[in-house]
Amino acid sequence: MYNQLLKEKGFAGVGETTVSVDLSGLVADLIENEGKSLVISGSNDTSIQLMVNAINQLLGNYGNTILTSQTLNVKQGIDADFEKFVAEIKSKTVAGVLCWGANPVYNHPAGREIKQAFEGLELSVAFADRPDETSAACHWVCNEPHFLEAWNDAEPKMGIYSLAQPAISNLFGGKQVQELLLKWSGSTSAKYYEFIKRNWEENLSALQTEIANPQQFWNDALQKGVFEPVKNSTELTWSDAGLSQAVATLKPVAKGDCEIVLYESVALGSGLHANNPWLHELPDPIAKISWDNFAAVPVKWAEEKGLKNESVIAVNGMELPVFIQPGQATGTISVALGYGREVAGKVGNDLGKNLYLFATIDNGVRKYHVTGAAVETTTITYDLAISQTHHSMEGRPIVREAKFSEWKENPAAENALKKEHEANAHTLYPEVEFKGHHWGMAVDLTSCTGCSACSVACQAENNIPVIGKEQVRNRRIMHWIRIDRYFSNNAENPEVFHQPVMCQHCDNAPCENVCPVSATPHSEEGLNQMVYNRCVGTKYCVNNCPYKVRRFNWFQYVKNEEFDFASNSDLGRMVLNPDVTVRSRGVVEKCSFCVQRIQEKKAVAKVAGRKVEDGEIQPACVQGCPANALVFGDMNNPESKISKYMKNERNYHLLEELHTLPSVGYLVKVRNKKA
Repeated sequence: MYNQLLKEKGFAGVGETTVSVDLSGLVADLIENEGKSLVISGSNDTSIQLMVNAINQLLGNYGNTILTSQTLNVKQGIDADFEKFVAEIKSKTVAGVLCWGANPVYNHPAGREIKQAFEGLELSVAFADRPDETSAACHWVCNEPHFLEAWNDAEPKMGIYSLAQPAISNLFGGKQVQELLLKWSGSTSAKYYEFIKRNWEENLSALQTEIANPQQFWNDALQKGVFEPVKNSTELTWSDAGLSQAVATLKPVAKGDCEIVLYESVALGSGLHANNPWLHELPDPIAKISWDNFAAVPVKWAEEKGLKNESVIAVNGMELPVFIQPGQATGTISVALGYGREVAGKVGNDLGKNLYLFATIDNGVRKYHVTGAAVETTTITYDLAISQTHHSMEGRPIVREAKFSEWKENPAAENALKKEHEANAHTLYPEVEFKGHHWGMAVDLTSCTGCSACSVACQAENNIPVIGKEQVRNRRIMHWIRIDRYFSNNAENPEVFHQPVMCQHCDNAPCENVCPVSATPHSEEGLNQMVYNRCVGTKYCVNNCPYKVRRFNWFQYVKNEEFDFASNSDLGRMVLNPDVTVRSRGVVEKCSFCVQRIQEKKAVAKVAGRKVEDGEIQPACVQGCPANALVFGDMNNPESKISKYMKNERNYHLLEELHTLPSVGYLVKVRNKKA
């Protein structure tokens, strides 16, 4: 790409061009958007990163989309340094090791050798708040408190300082790692709290002039949690030092029959929290599979090999279940990392396969792709927990899409059906009028990335049970908000659509008039409610809901002994939200718009003698959405954000032809694309 950009700008290329892919369209787009684009590196290879920096410099992105005055201080590990450490422990150049916040026995390709090296050292100590593969290999394990039980400070971004203080008493008597290191180093500070406090009073206090008294500065910073001193920002200047050497060291990727691409899943990431059942039961945003990692294979390749979903293939000898993934690049197979833990806990042990073993080390850099992999088909099948088995909207305009150019010309583009349905709407029911609040939610499909953070936030807030792989396979997943995923018809290179779907809180709710015991009434504020102690489990409401958002407790999931959750122990019960009922077997449950949060904020406003402010009430899904794709508020307030969203020309309702009058609206997805 760099050479093609140079050519377009009239400069001579550098090095040899080894890429045969036509990048002319991409290059044209980048040049058209100089100073407004951003090219990022997905590799730890310094040579590749230098080339990416050069591309951004050529496009004029420095000082515009890239600001260098404030660096991000996370993920600063250097692969080459760690490989040097691995060589030292193997050769016993070092006599001992202290391991904190790392699990190389699991997530390093040489994990087995690292385990043997740790066991053979004179001293190996692990600081951990839970067992893992590395702590199991060490001679000693020091019980570390959870971060919510400890004092800490951080500088996540350069010049932004934060404090963390214990939110709960120390449950298991663990000692902070910093406290142990202070004691072993002969420090006079008996507590890490004292060490942090003194550092902030003596050093950070000097970075500001507003509060003269260091003690008052500490109290103020502790109350706010964040301290950001005024600073003179200085942008780094561009330098091409090392660029020619980087070009010389770059080598074309060796092409084989198949390339295995390793990635971190949205739910499990690196596998650090593999003992959390909420994460295991969160469906993959694209494949909609939970409780396993799998080999995502191209559609055409699967057809040629006679493979189906849940077939098993052997990749370099490791057996993996197959999922036929629309859009998977030809000649590639992708598999998620984070699975295959052996020492994680009751939930995480022995789920899936550990693909970190497939990672390679090249010039001190860890690479997460395997070229020329040996892939063999088998006659074995393996059950996968797939929560959505259909890919298309089957001719229904469930997700509506417009091109950016179309939307600019006509803000109501691709939303003509809304007016047609409204004009033809007829009902036997009288129009409902809400004199007080009328709560509603809007979903901006353009902003939604399908990350599923809303699903986990809702599960934590509303005590939604984990049901396990077998019950997910039985289509009984309990999430109150799901992320539906659809593909366009081009299986080789489809468009992907994500749509959060929760109870629509219909004003003409089909579920309400079929319940024989009035367990699902409509509130005066527009909420479709559930009265759990009335529900007798007829499931008439489930059958009559066109959106399929109601969940039925087939078993006492809350007492499932497979998970350390809920009513099994005092510790397990600490995960529950005391403001929300814990449902038992035999009742229907669903999204309540977090009614407990609505009632709390209404009470706060009433005590203060004021009205509820717009945006003051945030259901868990709204609070958890990193893209601000969800908006909640009072539709009776004409100045509220939700009212403006509902009046937006992009707004439509799901299955609005049924005239259920949902209180949830969706904004047409706008794609900025040319074709």
